[in-house]
Formats: sequence, C-alpha cells, structure tokens
Amino acid sequence: MKYPVVFKSVKISDETHKKLQSIGKVKETFDDVIKRLLDNYSKEKDSLIRVLKLPGKRNIEINFTKQENDWTDKDYDLFVKKIFSMDEAKWRDNVLKRIANNEAWFEEILRFRNE
Repeated sequence: MKYPVVFKSVKISDETHKKLQSIGKVKETFDDVIKRLLDNYSKEKDSLIRVLKLPGKRNIEINFTKQENDWTDKDYDLFVKKIFSMDEAKWRDNVLKRIANNEAWFEEILRFRNE
C-alpha cells in the first residue's frame, strides 16, 4: 500500500509505538490502527454517556454537548426503553430501588404520574 503523504517531522516514542502494536490486529497497518482509534474517539466524543472502569475506580461522565432542548419525547422514550430493556434485570431493579428509596425522586415520579 502506498501512502500519499510522508511526514518526516512526525515522531512517536518507543512506548507509543509499542502501544499501537499491542492494540493492532493481525495484518493491520499502523494506519489502520490509527484510523480505528480516531473513529472510536469520534464516536466517543459524540456519545451521551461514558463509563470508565479502572482498577479500583469507576467514573461515569455525561456529555451535555447535545443540549437538552434538542431532545424530543421520542429521544427520551428511546433512551429509557433501551436502558430498561437490557438483559441485565439486576441493573434495572437496582436503578428503580434507588429511585424508590429516595423520597425526593419518588415524589417527583408521583407528581408526573398524577399530571
């Protein structure tokens, strides 16, 4: 495969080179790996929720770049249906239990139900 542009000034460290090699798949080029990483980055920055599980630590980030006003009722319905239709019933039960055990959240749900 011939690459049209050569950057003689772009250098990577040995550590970065090893990391790229370690995430590469059989018969992939560095170009393939870098494109995949860029595609994943693009998808991630456009995602609404990101969960990072690191050893001994969990971090949940919510991306508010898409303004709440851009969401329609259909968007909210799709989001709720997706998370509550997950195979893992334990997840759904745990979320509902926390809402039910939080008086303020539960009162809000009752207020919406009675509207």
